[in-house]
Amino acid sequence: MRGGRVGRLLNVRPGEGRVVALAVAVSFVAFVGLMIGGSGIEAMFFARYGVSRLPVMYLVLGGTMFLTSLGVGALLGRTSRGRACLLIPMGLAIVATVGRVALAGGVSWVPQALWLLQGMAWFVVGWSVWGLGGLVADTRQAKRFFPLIGAGSVLGQVIGGLVTRPVASALGTSNLILVWVGSLVLVVVIGARLVVVGGASLHASARRGPAERALAQLAEGFRTVRQSSLLLWMALASILLSLLFFSLYLPFSRAATTRYPDPDDLAGFFGLFFGVSTGVAFLLSLFVTNRLLARFGVPVVMLVLPLLYLAAFGTLTVTATFAVLAAFRFLQVAWMQGGAVSSWEAVINTVPAARRDRTRAFLY
Repeated sequence: MRGGRVGRLLNVRPGEGRVVALAVAVSFVAFVGLMIGGSGIEAMFFARYGVSRLPVMYLVLGGTMFLTSLGVGALLGRTSRGRACLLIPMGLAIVATVGRVALAGGVSWVPQALWLLQGMAWFVVGWSVWGLGGLVADTRQAKRFFPLIGAGSVLGQVIGGLVTRPVASALGTSNLILVWVGSLVLVVVIGARLVVVGGASLHASARRGPAERALAQLAEGFRTVRQSSLLLWMALASILLSLLFFSLYLPFSRAATTRYPDPDDLAGFFGLFFGVSTGVAFLLSLFVTNRLLARFGVPVVMLVLPLLYLAAFGTLTVTATFAVLAAFRFLQVAWMQGGAVSSWEAVINTVPAARRDRTRAFLY
């Protein structure tokens, strides 16, 4: 009886509970670890370099993201979608482990490499989580499942953010990377179970042969986008929203580093700040976003984020104190995780399954 009431509250129909629970668990675990590991890596980076290197690092991250998109496309050409979504977090776990060992060895460039890794991880971890969700949900189910999956990722960031300070104090900021590695391994285990319970297969053949080039994979995503006026506008929006994201991220990071010069204090601040902001996002995702989508439709809900940026940068032209920067960064994080991502992914999930992941990679 209680399960039935919960199902009705969350808009989960009979027979869908196990699939939804596993999909939400994958999302939750993935982002608990990423929040903890990412906070630690950013704290180490800012403590050593400040924010002076961020503009150059943005450029390098852009190139890294492009190469990562090619790599995702190549992987999709060589293996099944389900297997690709599991190989990615496993690969991240291996690279992060190597990075932690190199950090202990005093290799000077490792903090920069780890910063790039965690920046790229927000893309590939999200791609894997939403890819697994799309694998077990059709277009109609996505409107109901995706806000819950988004809620799982947000709750994971809340918990991860709130425990970052005590974990950093107990283990040290550098060892937060190992916590992240453990979460990635758990994502692979839960994700494999989700694929099986959802009726998909880890052993399905790739749609094309293994010799297909990575650029051809990305070009296929571009062709899909070019054939849809909606996706074309989404491609343009992804560029502009990325520019706006980093334009707010830079001054906020500079102000936070000035306020908290000690790495452990900075990691704790980042963890608490993002924990609380994603807590608000969790409530939005769980109780508000799906109702907004049903009431106003996906395109209208997608307009909230650019309007938020308009208000933010309009205010920052007048005053740019730490409190103002923190307030708009708070709203940015809360709405991106609590509403914008779910809306964006709901649109991508309307693309036929055979082309969906390549389209997602191209847009990202």
